[in-house]
Amino acid sequence: MSRGRLLDAHSLLWWLFEAERLSPRSAEGDSPVLGKFVEVAEAEGFGQLPISATQAELAGSFSSPHADPWDRLLAAQAQLEGLTLITNDPKMDSFGIATCW
Repeated sequence: MSRGRLLDAHSLLWWLFEAERLSPRSAEGDSPVLGKFVEVAEAEGFGQLPISATQAELAGSFSSPHADPWDRLLAAQAQLEGLTLITNDPKMDSFGIATCW
């Protein structure tokens, strides 16, 4: 069974507006779209993942040297929710989560 996927911000922006920048492995569709963020994301088949206190707590407790708070939160969400993070950021490897590019 395949894991669900979580997108790093650059992955979503490239998906929507610069699909040619995505690797073949990370792209499963390549048509750029315009419109409101939530509507566009949902139309493309993406859902929303609310931030929980448990995720925030884990994000703050990582011993990784990667200090970006949003990246730490993405790593916590990926770990706790059993998701693969689609990212081109090699620093995310320091969290020990499943990534794809």
